[in-house]
Amino acid sequence: MFVGQFQFTLDTKKRLVIPSKFRTFFPEEEKEQGVYVTVNAVKQNSNITNYLAIYPFPAWQKHTELLTESARKNEEARLYLLKMATDTEFCNVDSQWRIVVPLRLINTAGLKRDIMITGVIDHMRVWDLEKWHGIEGWLKEHSTDLERFTYPVS
Repeated sequence: MFVGQFQFTLDTKKRLVIPSKFRTFFPEEEKEQGVYVTVNAVKQNSNITNYLAIYPFPAWQKHTELLTESARKNEEARLYLLKMATDTEFCNVDSQWRIVVPLRLINTAGLKRDIMITGVIDHMRVWDLEKWHGIEGWLKEHSTDLERFTYPVS
């Protein structure tokens, strides 16, 4: 399970390193399968913040199966599936657990040099560090409100 947050720096070749605590969730055969990197966004108030989402193969497969099923029933879901598929790249993981992320995705996500990698249970998210601080502050401020949407009220 991917949990926690880790501050890193993109190197000059635009490689990011998978945090060592996350590596245990990649059995050797999955590491060789690589990862899927896509651009996504979160909306808070009227602000939209882009980030990269990184999925190991099994999580990506489950994610796309759910999206494909929704797309069969809903036009908005079909459009989202198209957007997601065109904003996704397969990336290899090298022997030092680095991923070379295409510049197009880095630019779309608005990543600069300093980044924050966060765990989101079945995948990782990569944020521009400055933007992450804004998201993190908003999450802390609204955590009680958000929690009520997660757990059923007795």
